[in-house]
Amino acid sequence: MGAAVGDRLRTSRAGIFMSGGVDSTSVASAVTNLRSSQTCDVHAFTVVFDRLIPDEERKYAGIAAESLAMPIHFLSADAYQPYAHWDDPTLCAPEPAHEPWAALNRDQTQQIANHSRVALTGVGADPLFGYHIDAAAMLKRGQVWRLAAEIANCLVVHRRRPPVGIRTTLRDLRLRQAPPRALPPWMHPDLVTRLGLTERYRQSASIPPEQLHPVRGTAQRALLAAKWALAFESQDPGVIGVPLETRHPFFDLRLMRYLFAIPPVPWAMNKAMLRIAMLGGLPDAIRRRPKTPLAGEPAVAQCRDAATRARLASLVTRPTQSYVSPDAFPPRVNDSMTDVWTNLRPISLEYWFRWASVV
Repeated sequence: MGAAVGDRLRTSRAGIFMSGGVDSTSVASAVTNLRSSQTCDVHAFTVVFDRLIPDEERKYAGIAAESLAMPIHFLSADAYQPYAHWDDPTLCAPEPAHEPWAALNRDQTQQIANHSRVALTGVGADPLFGYHIDAAAMLKRGQVWRLAAEIANCLVVHRRRPPVGIRTTLRDLRLRQAPPRALPPWMHPDLVTRLGLTERYRQSASIPPEQLHPVRGTAQRALLAAKWALAFESQDPGVIGVPLETRHPFFDLRLMRYLFAIPPVPWAMNKAMLRIAMLGGLPDAIRRRPKTPLAGEPAVAQCRDAATRARLASLVTRPTQSYVSPDAFPPRVNDSMTDVWTNLRPISLEYWFRWASVV
């Protein structure tokens, strides 16, 4: 990992998109170890919520930064509304993009760019270092001894019985039995029929089983997802309009090959290898912290506000008839994060059509 970070740190100044979790802080720890052999002024940058939702990232990111003697800069996101600065055409990407919080992303990127021209992230660690024992699949294939060995290995290293994927198996079974998820109701029926979107949506995430890694198939599927290309392209300086190059050490091919070659049990259980590697490099409060998603959903919390809903509706002046059904526009915004994120997409398209010709 040191080589993966070092090869992306060939600069005298850099920033780190750092949360309070073990992924990005492990990158920060690797940077600290490298600073003894190369001079580099590195600062951490963290987006936090102080009022909108319960959020402990300020606390844990601060603990990590203090332990690493690394300056840290916090940006509070409480005041950022979806589609803030709607009248700013510089937030419009070259291609249609779904970025309701583009202003927040731009401001943090600019905050880092004021310090340096390079930023590192902890993106990509979840699929690489994550694994669960799929007991049902192993038993179905007659791999009883392998299942027993993986459980025994986990007991030796973690001193507790590992999760054997029962809940995951039941969830996957429900998903297989459930009807395919429908497309958003606001999509124009003629567009859906003409482009065959229902079938394309169903096949979008499918990878033939024979093409998947025999043990780390779930991780491989996650790393091959189309979202990564979109995420990396959207961070290009030419897209965001900020002179900052974002680099991702966990997407180093050497690191990927190594992690796919070693036994996932026990080393990928609960990110064991990463946590062990950080022994002495990060405080235990960070190293042993379980994966902790946000205690609330910022988008849901903001869209529960009646004034915010009214503001979003007021932004729409010219729905594109070829893509969106007029009777479903503006779309409904409810209390589900998935639905909120999905149902804001037509507004993003509206924004792009409004400013694309200007930019």
